[in-house]
Amino acid sequence: MNLLKKIQNSIRYGFKTLTTTFGNFPVAQFKWLGKSGDVVVIYPYGSIGNAPEGSLAVLFNFLGDEANRAGIEFNAELIPGELKSGEYQIGNFVVGSTIKFDEDGNITIVSVNGVTVTANAVTVNASTVTLNAETTINGSLTVNGTITATGTISAPTASISGGITCATLSIGGNAYTAHVHSDVQSGGSNTGGVV
Repeated sequence: MNLLKKIQNSIRYGFKTLTTTFGNFPVAQFKWLGKSGDVVVIYPYGSIGNAPEGSLAVLFNFLGDEANRAGIEFNAELIPGELKSGEYQIGNFVVGSTIKFDEDGNITIVSVNGVTVTANAVTVNASTVTLNAETTINGSLTVNGTITATGTISAPTASISGGITCATLSIGGNAYTAHVHSDVQSGGSNTGGVV
């Protein structure tokens, strides 16, 4: 095969026919020009994926040798729509879980199921944080600042130490600053329970 023919055959499109296996190198099976074979799949540093069967790939023959193949996968059918200039999006487009960096510098994370963060420590530096969800904290909560609550704080079995400052406080359904006692007597007697 002459040099020109080798160059012409060194780059082509192929279709993925068998999912990627991950050993020393990620390898998948592709079909091209009536042929099929294993191809080493190339990913950018720091990322790895497994495109679904039927995805397209750009295949390369190193030194014009068909036995020495590598490819870069993509799937145009799974592109989630138009991106504006400078925008970037990654994710599992088969199910729709994505991370998008938009043109204004916002980052949007969409997960069709859950999001799990595992770390020794997590620090969030922001002017405000808003949680629109039922929230459970399994552990101690330390607040270096003011807690403002517009709803009800329920603590049926809690033990509170230190001071509490608030406009109104109800204990057992009775307002702390506006309630009366039964069996009030003068002298050294104790009052009865709260009415």
